[in-house]
Amino acid sequence: MIRIPILALALGMAGVGCVTSSRGTDDRDDGPDAVAPADVPADLPDVAPPSDVPADVPADTPADLPTETATARAFAVGSLEQDFEDTTRKTPANGGTAEKPSRLLTTRVWYPAQGDPAAADAVEGAPPDLSGAPYPLILFVHGSSGTRIAYSWFGQGLARAGYVVAAADFPLTSLMTDGGASDWHVEDQPADLSFLASILFAGGPDGLPAMALDEPRGYAVAGHSTGGTVSLLAAFREESRFPHDRRVAAAIDLSGDACFFAPAFFAPDPTVPLLAVGASRDFYVPAPNNVVYTYQNARAPKNLVVLKGGSHLWFTDWDVPDDQGVTPTRPEDPLAATLSPLEGGTVCTPVPSAADDPPLGMEAQHALTVAWARAFLDSVMRGEDAGLDALRKAPEPRIEARWE
Repeated sequence: MIRIPILALALGMAGVGCVTSSRGTDDRDDGPDAVAPADVPADLPDVAPPSDVPADVPADTPADLPTETATARAFAVGSLEQDFEDTTRKTPANGGTAEKPSRLLTTRVWYPAQGDPAAADAVEGAPPDLSGAPYPLILFVHGSSGTRIAYSWFGQGLARAGYVVAAADFPLTSLMTDGGASDWHVEDQPADLSFLASILFAGGPDGLPAMALDEPRGYAVAGHSTGGTVSLLAAFREESRFPHDRRVAAAIDLSGDACFFAPAFFAPDPTVPLLAVGASRDFYVPAPNNVVYTYQNARAPKNLVVLKGGSHLWFTDWDVPDDQGVTPTRPEDPLAATLSPLEGGTVCTPVPSAADDPPLGMEAQHALTVAWARAFLDSVMRGEDAGLDALRKAPEPRIEARWE
């Protein structure tokens, strides 16, 4: 995926572009040496055709979701941060930075806390509420040039519903990476997730006792953009180069790049339950040849949600528009190249056009995504299907949903 300068967005800079890296491809102009486009398969559906949102469903407002989806669990949210270092694995050389002997994962954790569930924001270091423990664990992976702090809406939204959510800054895709953020070696990140899960289940971080986590149920992986690709790697791939952690119990893919994967990539046996969420106005990772392609090729149980009028950057905390001049991931770009053993997909080009839906708005995109993520996780991690059943039955003009 293109590398988005999330920190720059947070500071209100006007331009949305690519962070330069000596190990990445940053020029997105299709020149004479560009790879010839391949045909998108005829059976690739247009899951988000242009449609008008009814006047009684205003944009940029919280989703009016059926009351049956609301879990009885409602918690205040605490947060804490801690560095975890895997001394058994190396960080590759990057840009002008030499190889490092270990991998540092600065991690933010959101968790159910003592306090007022109606409080708007997480409280740093709040004492955990163990009344509903043990809680399922969700590990979140940021996108290229992203950070652990760019997805507080997701972490807080699920912590309120009784989940512990941990988001790290991952080498080498983090904005804070020495030598510049890069998609090279992204295949190392599923092992980072396995390491974090083991640390958290064993009683870290400080202030969150091991009894707070539901280790027997394993953990779910979630991610956005390149992080969505990592969530797919963690859930589906099994071979020596990409070891699969059998503790992965569910995967949530938020607009993850997938067009370069071969169809067989998505069909391991046994499979992992999947929720793929895309946006019809995503100019960076178009839904038809990424999340829809993922859904088409994955085995059941699987769920697809396309947010009509949603955008790629509205999956972050920053209310900024997608840059319509950016070219999405191509087969020759670093993310595809570093995963070359898994390639075989031919739908990265030509690039599908974004739908002409009215903008959904960031707040509504967050609310709808959290509602589906919570209901999906309640079903998979807790065996509670009422919320997911209610969402599937409820008419919602701002999404297109499918499931098997």
